[in-house]
Amino acid sequence: MGKYAWALMGLGIILIGIALFLIYSSFQAVQEGVTYENANADDITIELPFPGATVGHTFSVLGAARGRWFTNGSFPVVVLSPAGDVVGGSGAATNPPGGDWMTDEFVNYKTTIVLPDTFKGPATLVLKKDNLSGLARNDGSISIQITVQ
Repeated sequence: MGKYAWALMGLGIILIGIALFLIYSSFQAVQEGVTYENANADDITIELPFPGATVGHTFSVLGAARGRWFTNGSFPVVVLSPAGDVVGGSGAATNPPGGDWMTDEFVNYKTTIVLPDTFKGPATLVLKKDNLSGLARNDGSISIQITVQ
């Protein structure tokens, strides 16, 4: 083979590698019962409730997120039914309140979710990166499965 053929073969391998990386990175990442979309554990974590937890109709959500997840110190949190309907939600805020969120470092957050007494059973807790731009490339979320008793 000539040197150009080797160069083209090398370029082809590199392009295939890049394509595979892009395909892989566009899928959801699932890690220990936690589902990340356009995010990972280096962006946001959930300390409570833990994946698979059984919660009451009122429960706290605690963890830490990079400052870029917040806008004015908060980001949205929703609880979805198995059908995907929103059954409750709140805004997670810096913990302690008024904490510095204008940083690339981790910032503790906390919120309390109150669900209707009529809702029971499996649900998905979703924490969403606050995205004022509305651009899909700036979205991000972390979700876990919970059971409401």
